[in-house]
Amino acid sequence: MSNSSQYNVDDQVITIVIVNYQSDSDTLRLVDSLNHQYPIVIVDNSATLHIQSSERLRIICPPRNVGYAAGVNLALKSIATPYVGILNPDIIIDDIDSILTMVAFMESHPQIGIAAPRLDNPDGTRQYSCRTFYTPWLPLFIRALPWVKSVRKHLMADIEVSYPILVDWVTGAAMIVRRSAYESIGPMDDKFFLYLEDTDWCYRMWQGGWQIAYVPFVRWIHFHQRQSRGWRREVWWFKWHHIKSFVRYLFKRRWSSFYGRSHTAKLDVLFPIHNSTALTEQTIAKSSVQNIKRLSR
Repeated sequence: MSNSSQYNVDDQVITIVIVNYQSDSDTLRLVDSLNHQYPIVIVDNSATLHIQSSERLRIICPPRNVGYAAGVNLALKSIATPYVGILNPDIIIDDIDSILTMVAFMESHPQIGIAAPRLDNPDGTRQYSCRTFYTPWLPLFIRALPWVKSVRKHLMADIEVSYPILVDWVTGAAMIVRRSAYESIGPMDDKFFLYLEDTDWCYRMWQGGWQIAYVPFVRWIHFHQRQSRGWRREVWWFKWHHIKSFVRYLFKRRWSSFYGRSHTAKLDVLFPIHNSTALTEQTIAKSSVQNIKRLSR
């Protein structure tokens, strides 16, 4: 199947994208957990995945490891559904209907280009998957001095997590993306081979007039292997790409995102029809079926 053909299943509003690189068991587990409910495109950067394509499962095998951003972009070229769910292989979704909850949330908020659920560690603690934009010196202290006030502010470690909020950026480990949004600003910058492509994409979304939302009432598990942590020989490859990507991000942004205002805000401020302090999961669930049926016509 050629990359140019658009992949769309008649009654679907979202396609799942998974970029695999030497994570075959995690990728297969994630595909199996989705239970054929959503069309899936897998970009197999390691060309090691043993799985057959089908009507609802498409495999793209680049000739080499093209990196995460370029892998996502290969998938985006072939997708025609209104929404795309980009998931790391090590994501666990216990309630697969929560994907539609995220879609319904975005349908209720048409200016949001990217929305992300709360990501938890396997022990149930919250990961810092939404953050403020970087300052130039911040990466030096994130892991060494996580208790410093500026670091905790960047990690949004002390935010209220009971209601959706607007944030500067969300991790690319799990995000729901509006197709009209990425078509208007362009795909991920594939010059980021690994790391920072999500930060850059969110920045460009804000620049293009779209918003980024963190939706904590939807909770998924992320095993979150920090591949650039430690001093083993194989870790240095990841460290190099982390540093390289940050330098590229710094010069590409020309400091503009470092000193811009934070976009963090409660969504109920922007949408006063919801008179509570939060949009609850029940509120979204009530409109899910109607929204999804309307999209599918």
